[in-house]
Amino acid sequence: MKGLEAGEALRNAAFLLREKEDFTEVIQEGESLYILQLVERIPPRDPSFEEVKEKVTQDLKRVKAIERAGREAEKALEGIKAAKSSLASEAAKMGWKLQLSPPAGRMASGAGLPNEMIQEAFSTGPEENLLPRPYRQGDRYLVAEVKERIEPDPKGLEERRPLLRSLLLSEKRESLFRSWLTELRSKAEISTYKALEEIL
Repeated sequence: MKGLEAGEALRNAAFLLREKEDFTEVIQEGESLYILQLVERIPPRDPSFEEVKEKVTQDLKRVKAIERAGREAEKALEGIKAAKSSLASEAAKMGWKLQLSPPAGRMASGAGLPNEMIQEAFSTGPEENLLPRPYRQGDRYLVAEVKERIEPDPKGLEERRPLLRSLLLSEKRESLFRSWLTELRSKAEISTYKALEEIL
C-alpha cells in the first residue's frame, strides 16, 4: 500500500488477503471507499544493519541528549541550592532560555506544564519558591520556581458556593451508597436449590 496512509481498517483487510489477485470487500476509511487487491506478498524479514543504521543512530543520540539534559538540570538545581543563587543567574550561566508560564491553578492545568510540577508547586511552603526537582516534559527537562502566589478571590468562592455544595453532597451520597452496597454484598448468602439444578 505504497503512497497510502493506511488506517487500521485498511491494514486489517490487507492482511486477510490470502491468494494472489484476491480482492477485499469495500472498505470505508474516512470519507473514502477502497477495494484492495493482493498483487504481491512480501515475506517478513529483519531489516539489514545498513537499513536501520541511521534511525538507530538518531534514536541513540536522542536518548543520550535527554539523559544529558536531565543531568544538566540536576546540576543547575544543585548549583542554585548550594550557592543560594537565583534561577535566572544559573540559567544565564548555562545559556538557557527562561520562560514565564501563565498562572496555574490547583484544578486547572497550567499551559503545557507537567501535572506533578503544578502539584508540587502548590505543596511547597510559602518561603520555598524553587521546586525540588527537574520535571521531564517530552524530550526536555524543566527547572522551575514560583514567581508569585495569587490568593484566591473570596468573592468568587461565594458565587460558586451553591455549586460546590451540591457537588460535595452528591459525592458524599454516592460514597455512602457504595459503602452500603458493599456491606449488603458482604452479608449476602447465595444458596443453590437442588430442584432448580435438576430442571436446568
